[in-house]
Amino acid sequence: MNDMKASLHGGTSSSKMSVKHNDRKFDINRSKYIDPCRTVDNMHYDIYQGEYYFADTLGGSYMTFEEVEQKYYETTLEPAYLAQKNRYIKNGQYKYAENMGTLEEWIAKQPKPYEMILQIGNTEEHPSEDDFHIIFKDFRIWLNEKYGSHFKILNSAEHYDEATPHAQQRGVWHYAQSDGTIKFSMTRGMKAAGIELPRPDLKEGVYGIDIAGNLIDEPIKKTVKGEDYFYNTRQVTFTKICREKWIEIAEDKLGITIINEPDHQTKHMNTADYRLHRETLKRNAESQRKRDEIKKQAKKIMSEAKSFKAEVEADKATIETDRFALNEEKNELVIQIKRNRNIKKWIDKQTVLLNNREIELSRHKAELQQQETQLKAALQSAIALIDTIEDAQRREQYAAELKKHEDLLKKFNAERKAGEQKLVSLGTPISGVEDIKRADNSRGWEFGE
Repeated sequence: MNDMKASLHGGTSSSKMSVKHNDRKFDINRSKYIDPCRTVDNMHYDIYQGEYYFADTLGGSYMTFEEVEQKYYETTLEPAYLAQKNRYIKNGQYKYAENMGTLEEWIAKQPKPYEMILQIGNTEEHPSEDDFHIIFKDFRIWLNEKYGSHFKILNSAEHYDEATPHAQQRGVWHYAQSDGTIKFSMTRGMKAAGIELPRPDLKEGVYGIDIAGNLIDEPIKKTVKGEDYFYNTRQVTFTKICREKWIEIAEDKLGITIINEPDHQTKHMNTADYRLHRETLKRNAESQRKRDEIKKQAKKIMSEAKSFKAEVEADKATIETDRFALNEEKNELVIQIKRNRNIKKWIDKQTVLLNNREIELSRHKAELQQQETQLKAALQSAIALIDTIEDAQRREQYAAELKKHEDLLKKFNAERKAGEQKLVSLGTPISGVEDIKRADNSRGWEFGE
């Protein structure tokens, strides 16, 4: 057996995921993909009746998949329905209680079952019915053991009446509320089961992808057909885990290498449709190659744009630095101008004061000059007076000195005269007396008679 491709898809909203399609409770003769002669070989399973062939259901003793799901929904959700309704009534919220409607109406608003479609090979080569049954049963057992506490498998059908054998399995994700009642929710059920987001660092949701292959910052609310998106949901992680396990079981059973084809789109195709699909894949591959080339060019442009942006940012940073420096200089200049204005005001004030001081000094100078002139005049008068006084004192002193000399002279003359008389009386000649007079006169003495 050659290597084959395998696929596994999951979801809740698709026209091909009708529960009546799975257990063939419709007019199969109207489907161009189903061979009614082989439908009896289809293998069924449900939570209440276990495994059985489609042929076993022809007697009408088996519940249909729709009845199985209705029964599980009613028995599992009725406690939550009644508890919620009683809370509304207890709190006086009768309108809310009335809006809940009947149990059947309320159940119709609850999340629909989660369906998985599993396939190995294609219309040209695929496992035998027995091998496929064993592989699928092992996978169902593994799924129930790993996630059975939060994911309940309701039913499954192995379809061998179409071009490619495949299985369709339906179940519900659930979680327990604080009051112990069970409610259905894929998001909360997967979270309770410990299934992580593909990117735990991002918010849960769908992200757009730009032309360079980068994720848009925030999740989008609406997708556009034909566009590429990144789904950061727990369903993506769950599908990946299940696909890997599906391939692992298939490889172990078949002894071949399974080619992982997560985006396989050839479900339930006949030969003509498959060939058409292969041509479509070729065209899509060429389109993808062109898109990859465009993305490559776009990445190059984005890289250049980032470099340019970095340069612009650097220039902006330089400009900002220069602007800051200029603002600093401007502020310094403003401060300097204000300081200079204050200095100028101070200088002007001091100039006025100096001018007033110069006027005052000039006035004092004039007064001093006038006082100096007056003092000089007074000094001249004083000098003259002093001279006069000194002359009078000298004359008076001279007169007193003269008088003293005169008195001495008179005394001397009197004594001389008395001496002469004594000499005469002693017999001294008169000529001798004359000699004494001459001698005295030679000394500068003047003698009176």
